[in-house]
Amino acid sequence: MRTVRVLQIYSNCSCVNSPRQTAEPGYCDISCFYVLVPYTIGLIFFSITANIYQVSSTNVILKCVGDEDKLLALSVQIIMICIAVFPYSLIFGQMIDWICILWKTSSCGDEVGSCLAYDHSKFALVMHAAMHDQEKHKKKS
Repeated sequence: MRTVRVLQIYSNCSCVNSPRQTAEPGYCDISCFYVLVPYTIGLIFFSITANIYQVSSTNVILKCVGDEDKLLALSVQIIMICIAVFPYSLIFGQMIDWICILWKTSSCGDEVGSCLAYDHSKFALVMHAAMHDQEKHKKKS
């Protein structure tokens, strides 16, 4: 038995931004591997340099605080990190919801579910801008 894949092509699409103005079902085939390797190397480099602060901060606390207060000092440091981290998860979640271009809706149409498609260009810009802003605020404190 031989199965043949049927290819659906939609034509005369006014919202498609291509010379042929045709579309096929599914995701676009976007190859961005040429950006992946430099991006990964840069991400690793910046992650390491951003986390050097954490190690040096812990060393300063351990050397400057008396033996009886080290536990309290490290606990306060962890609490401060938690206070700084948890609001960011809510903010990032809201930004990701903002980037969604197609929401899954219930059959009645009144309830919105999960996101089915994102604007990838806007996603990259917003996330990198937010991460840059977060690193800038970290350096000020």
